[in-house]
Amino acid sequence: MVKNVDNSDSYLRQPHRVMELHNDGTYVEEQTDYVLMMKIDEQNMQGGNSLLLHLDDWEHLDEFFRDPLARRPMRWAAPPSKNVQQGCFPPGVRRRFAGPRPVMRYIDQFVQPKDFEEGTWLSRLSDALETSKNILSHTGAGGQISAH
Repeated sequence: MVKNVDNSDSYLRQPHRVMELHNDGTYVEEQTDYVLMMKIDEQNMQGGNSLLLHLDDWEHLDEFFRDPLARRPMRWAAPPSKNVQQGCFPPGVRRRFAGPRPVMRYIDQFVQPKDFEEGTWLSRLSDALETSKNILSHTGAGGQISAH
């Protein structure tokens, strides 16, 4: 039996809210390729839509990867409910530790741009992710969970 003891203010507790594309790699040191957030057994699901965008399929990757702001450390600081004790300053889009392909550590929550330039760049980045023509969309039917 799994017991849920999380009492945070997470988006996951707001089932009808749109969750922006992100990879939850901001606060971890490991390489993050995909994050799947789902219930193992869903019995009360009433529709819903899951979105997925692979970085290699993102048509704006080259534009944002080549921008110097992609490598500028920016501050992310979570509220106390997230149990993250300190802010972090990861660059947004960077190369893999071993290899030529870019990776991305990004979530639009909790970022604290230091100036207008950073704020504008982050806004453009978020818009480019959310409006990508290469987003895959999977609509869930009641009681069904599947991965493609």
